[in-house]
Amino acid sequence: MTDFRAWMFYRPDLWPYPPKKSTTFMVFDFTPSSAPPNTFESLPREIMLAIFQYLPPHSLITLSTACKSLRNTLTNATVMDHIFKEIIFKADHLSWILPLNCLPGEMERANVTARQWLVWAAEMAGGEVQNADPTEGSEKRYPAVPQNFPRGFRLPPGSRAWESLIDTDITGWAQRGGDNSGTVHAPSLQELIEGGRQDESPFLSSSFPYFAFVRVCFEDDSMRNRRRLWGIAKQFERVWREYRTQGWERDIFL
Repeated sequence: MTDFRAWMFYRPDLWPYPPKKSTTFMVFDFTPSSAPPNTFESLPREIMLAIFQYLPPHSLITLSTACKSLRNTLTNATVMDHIFKEIIFKADHLSWILPLNCLPGEMERANVTARQWLVWAAEMAGGEVQNADPTEGSEKRYPAVPQNFPRGFRLPPGSRAWESLIDTDITGWAQRGGDNSGTVHAPSLQELIEGGRQDESPFLSSSFPYFAFVRVCFEDDSMRNRRRLWGIAKQFERVWREYRTQGWERDIFL
């Protein structure tokens, strides 16, 4: 798959399933020394976390090797969940992971998988979650979700490679036409945040395992293709912004 880039033909709207085992780091234990703290150690925790949200994930891993105290902080799953939540919703490094409500049924299908992650997180913590049914939630209020879920939800991980990107009759990932004026789309995550309706999306739950979820997304072929397509869209966005703000000597868009 990697050698021939077959992952580029995966559907980009299938979020990965939770793993069978925990994917978190082993917490690095250390005993604080009496030596004067370094620059990072002297920063308040709130400022440190605010700085971390502007770093891409690989830079966080590199930063964790700077000193033992940072290694201890950046191997703590609770801290990493908070950091990755801030990165996803406030920075631009991981915005490709979030579902888009402008695509019919995408928010609803993503919520189905996200609720499975909440169940997995509760199992890893030895507890239970309320409304563990993956079909419960905003899907009942917003009929944009197809009555027949995509086949990818019924198959084990790795079995969805050749589901067509244009298989719209089943997936609803793209519409080839027709009247969609009566379709009511689910609100975006930003709209839920601004409206104080975080309980309507599992992605906004305080117990959502962001760190484990992001790690699996980087390894999942469907999400790799989504990240690639998002990068292409961002390139067009930069080109169009440059054209609208600075203009070009020759108008190549005409």
